[in-house]
Formats: sequence, C-alpha cells, structure tokens
Amino acid sequence: MKKNFQTRLFAAFFLIAIPVIAVVIVGFLAILVPHANDTILKNQETEANNIGTQLDYVFKDVENLSREILYNSSVQSYLKKSLKGETYPSDTDTAYYINNSLSGREYIHSIVITGTDHTLFSTELADTDISTFHNIEHKWWFNQMVSGVAPFGWYCHAALDRGNYYPVRNNTSQKVNDIVLARPIYSMDDYQTRLGYVMIYLDNDYLNSIWESCDWGSTANILVYNSSGDLMMCNSKGTDYESALKQLDSENKNQLVRYDGENYLVSRKTIPTTDYQLYMITPYKEVGESSRLLQIEMWVLIAAVLLIMIFIGQFSSRNMAQPIIQLSRAMDASYHETAESSANSADPQGTGADGSSPTDSPAPETFSAKNILTEAPVADLAALSDLYRSRTDEIGQMYRSYEGLLNRLNLLIKEIYLKDLEKKDAELALLQSQISPHFLYNTLDSINWIALEHGEDEISDMITALSDTFRLSLMKNNSSFTEFSQELQYVKSYLILQKFRYEDRLNYTFDLPADLPELYIPRFFLQPIVENGIKHGIDRLEGGGTIAIRVFLGRDLHLTVSNDGTCIDLKKMERLLDYDPDDPNLLTFELDGYGIQNINRRIRILCGRAYGLSYSVQGSQTVCHITLPVKTTPV
Repeated sequence: MKKNFQTRLFAAFFLIAIPVIAVVIVGFLAILVPHANDTILKNQETEANNIGTQLDYVFKDVENLSREILYNSSVQSYLKKSLKGETYPSDTDTAYYINNSLSGREYIHSIVITGTDHTLFSTELADTDISTFHNIEHKWWFNQMVSGVAPFGWYCHAALDRGNYYPVRNNTSQKVNDIVLARPIYSMDDYQTRLGYVMIYLDNDYLNSIWESCDWGSTANILVYNSSGDLMMCNSKGTDYESALKQLDSENKNQLVRYDGENYLVSRKTIPTTDYQLYMITPYKEVGESSRLLQIEMWVLIAAVLLIMIFIGQFSSRNMAQPIIQLSRAMDASYHETAESSANSADPQGTGADGSSPTDSPAPETFSAKNILTEAPVADLAALSDLYRSRTDEIGQMYRSYEGLLNRLNLLIKEIYLKDLEKKDAELALLQSQISPHFLYNTLDSINWIALEHGEDEISDMITALSDTFRLSLMKNNSSFTEFSQELQYVKSYLILQKFRYEDRLNYTFDLPADLPELYIPRFFLQPIVENGIKHGIDRLEGGGTIAIRVFLGRDLHLTVSNDGTCIDLKKMERLLDYDPDDPNLLTFELDGYGIQNINRRIRILCGRAYGLSYSVQGSQTVCHITLPVKTTPV
C-alpha cells in the first residue's frame, strides 16, 4: 500500500509540475515586463515633472512680478505723469524698483514699460526691436493684448511682426523662441484708466538650461503647447518625434506607444499656472536597457527555479509518503477513540434545558467532509464521498478519520450552543425577578386615610409618595419595558420622599423636551441611579446639593443624572461597567457597586452592547449618562 501511494505521488508530481512551470514562466513574462515598462515610464514622468515644476515656477513668478509692477506706486506715478503730458518724466524710482526686481531672477531677459503711445522705460538688455513703441505695436500679439479681456497674456515668438507670424503646430519651426508676458497697466484710482503696458521677456539661455538639465535619453523631445494647441517652446535635440503624439490615448498621462515601427515613451504634464501641456517623447530603445537586462535576469531566475523544482520533486516524492502514513494512522486512532462516545451523545439537533427547542436564535453552523473535499461544484458529492470512503490506502483512512472528527465537532458545537442559551436565559430571569409586596401597599393606603383624618398633611404626602412607588412597582406587566412617563413618575415619588428627609439640603430638577413622545424603556433602572447620586454625592456635602435629570431625544434616547460632588473613581466605574452579554461569565458580579452593574447589564442584555451607562466628572458635578434605544412599543 505504501509503495502504491508513493508511486502515484511521484507520477502526480510531474503531472502537476509541468503546467505549474508553464504558468510560472507565462506569469513572470506577464508581470515583470509590464512592471519594467511602468518603472521606465515613472522615471520619465519624474523627469517631466521636474521640468514642469521649473517652468511652472518661472511662469508663476513672472505673473506675480507683473502684478507687483502694476500695483507699484512708483510705476503708477511714473505713468500718470506721462499720461498728463510729461514726455520723459524722471524714472529714477521706477528704474531702481525694476532693477531690484530683476535681482535673483535669471530667467527674465528684459522688462519694457510703455505709455499708451511711446516707450518710457526698458532694461539694458532690451534691444530696439522689442523696446521701441513703434516696433512693439507692430508685433503680432500687440492687438490681442490691447483688446483682450484677460488681464495678461503669454505670447510665443514675441519678436515676430504680424506679417511674419503664423500659429506653430509642430516641432519643425525655429528652436529659439522669444516668450513674453504682456499686460496693460491701469490706474489704481479708478481701475479703468489705461496708463500703459508692461512686457516681461523670458531669457532663452535659461530655458535652454532647463532642457539641458534633463539627462533622459539622447534624443528626447520636450514640447510645451498652449491651450490652443500652439507650440510655445521646445528643446533642440535634432530629431523630431512629435508625430508619436498621434498615438497617445487622451486619458493616459504616461503611455508606451508604437509609431512608424518604433516604440516611444510619452509622458504628459499640465503646468498648473498656465494650463499648458508639457510632453516628453523618448525612443524606447534609448532608455529600455534596464528592461532588457531585467528580462535576461528573469530567464536566468526561471532556469534556476526549474532546477530547484526538479531536485525538490525527486526528494519530496521519496519522503512525502511517510509523514502522510503517520498522520493518517493518528487521525484514524482518534476516530475510533471517540466513535463510541459520539454515538451516546445528546440529540444532534439540540434541545433546551426544559426539553424544548430553543427559539429566536439561529442554529449553529455545521461542517461536512463533503463540503471540505472540494470548493468547486460537483455533480454528485455523495458518490465522491463514497469513493473516498471505499479506498483502502492512506487517503481513504485519512478521509474516514476526518469525517469522524467533523461529526464529533458538530456535536460539540451544538452542545456548547445550547448551554450558552440556557446560561443567558438563567441570567435574564435572575435580573428581572422582583418582589411584589401587596400587603405593604394596602397598609400604606390605610395609614394615609388615618393621617388625613387627623390633619397630618405632611405625613399624608409622604405616605402618598411611598404608596405611588409601591403601586408602580406592583403593576402587572410581563414585558421587560415600561412607559417612560411611568418611570419618571416613580422617580419623582422617590425624590419627594427624600426631600422630606434631607429638607433644604436636597433640590432636584427635571429638564424634558416639550414634545416628548410616548416611549418605552427598561423597567426600574432610573431610581437606583438617582439613589446612588444622593448617597455618594449629596449626602456627603455639608450644604447638600442638586439632582438634575435631563432628557435628550435624537437617534437614541439619552438621559443624564447629575449630582453635586466629584468623589467618584472613574477608573473603577469603567471597570464595573465593562460588560459583554456574550461573555461566558454572565453571572459574575463584583460585590462593590452591585446595583450599577445590575442596571448596566440588564440594559445591555435587553437592548444590545451599544447601550448602557457611563460616568464622567464635569466641573463640580458627577454625571451619569444613560443611552437607550428609541422604542415606541413595549415589545
């Protein structure tokens, strides 16, 4: 039998290993190659982000500088003098301000400030082509700036006149490009009078240094387009890959595309300040060396794994059978040892302590060896089970032993389930038991009439309050819940009695919502909390104090009982109130704080773990917070 199993195991290993090896190879190819490409794309994305960040900083800072110039008082005064007729007013303050603004801004080539019809100021690098007003007003972008609704505009090829400019859509145009930010300057007095214009030209050498700082691919193209699709700027690598953009998916920012028989990496980044689109296009062959090395390493790894699997298969096929034989014998011995006791155990369907089936609780989940044999649907699980049961080798023995263990496990689960139900029923019955002293109520009623006959109104009020408490406690109701108004009346009667005892040392207030509906709460839980506040709070204060009961109605019903005094151990209260209805030690109480524990446990058994009591200290008062569900019926 042992030899037969070993032979089958050896043959099964190769039947399983061949498809596994094939899946591993395909899996490595399907995972590692795309992963390598993603890594290369992320590296290019990082380069594109770095360039985009530098350009965004330049655009943003230049826009901020143009606003500073517009609002500068020296520039405003300078332009106003020109507007009033001074042909060339003193530009000392303006020159000082502009030159200081250029300090540290290597990316600005020159700044030109004009009036409405003549140039007033230009920095030293501004040649006559971009500084004289006659030349400026003939630039292709000048009319757009003057008539445009936008406060400023960025314009490429700013040195070209209207007759020489056409929108640039590709990378075949001249690489050197003059870029300018131009905007009108309005008077700060009324924000309507146009005083002149300011033009800020970017430095081409600085832009070239940004392109040259990119060390990614030997011929990578970097292109920047405006919102109209015009090419604003680009690097000069000598080779044009712009046509590869036609294959780019508009939804992807990074993509590997194929164009004209070549693979290209394309990355796109939006420059936030201007909403320009920056594209980086790189031939895959220039940066894919790491991917090719990774594929070679992968094939070497696969070959090593194959050799290791062959060695492990040969070794395992000789040694795996013996542990399985030992395991099957141990499981079979366990099955025979428990078979007799399992046959004499309780009814597997489960009954309660009184012989009746438990209700309102779902039956415990059971397990089946048939279900564990396979996770896939099988046409005839019974036939499959019989097949394994009839086997005479170790697999058959393991199955029969395991089936016996599962039967025993199901029986134990049901026994524990029934015992848990019985234990909870016993606790709930213990917590809800009450004494019904009818004779005390009748006697108190007689005493009340005698007090009234003798004019003892104070004694009559005390007896009436005491009688009300007994009357409310004697009301017949099989439900564990009572009307909220009845519970409040019970507490009010109790406080009337305590008022006679403590006199001016005890005050109490009720704060209830005006539109409080009829609600149902657990019976007789509020009075012990009030009594606890008087005993451990008011009674210990020489001048007495106040009991305040407040009610809040939201998704749940919230009550607070606060009393003067802070002599409470919050950590101890937290320990006493830590209770889970599903805890196996349901009937265990600490001797100290029995009443509070009883109330909290009863609420959680009846309403759930989300409800119950909690204590806190707020200022000079101890506050008990009670959370209950909103119930409109006693059931």
